Amino acid sequence: MSGKSPAPGGFKGWILFLIPVALLTALSLAIFLHIQPMTSDRHFVDTLFEEFRSSPSAPFFFTVCYVVLSIFGFPCYPMTLFGAILFGFAQGLALTFLSMNISSAILFGLVRRWGRRSI
Repeated sequence: MSGKSPAPGGFKGWILFLIPVALLTALSLAIFLHIQPMTSDRHFVDTLFEEFRSSPSAPFFFTVCYVVLSIFGFPCYPMTLFGAILFGFAQGLALTFLSMNISSAILFGLVRRWGRRSI
């Protein structure tokens, strides 16, 4: 062992940071381009929620965004509130628990595989 620790950040750090940002930007842009211009901001937000809520893939996208954000260390409390607002209490709670368990399992596997040397 050489005693040197890897440099923090670097190119890989930037790539790992930009992946969830790019995913959320692409999702937001896809939703935004699908909706015609609205006259008021409140109407725009309501229409945006209804468009997303009516999509059959909305729970999947919510789960993927929640898992990706939590894996990369972003706080997920706003996503928990967003799930409750978007899907209602029961379905939002179920999706949040599902997302938490998936991200915890992925992080456990990653740490068990590559983090054992640093512990």
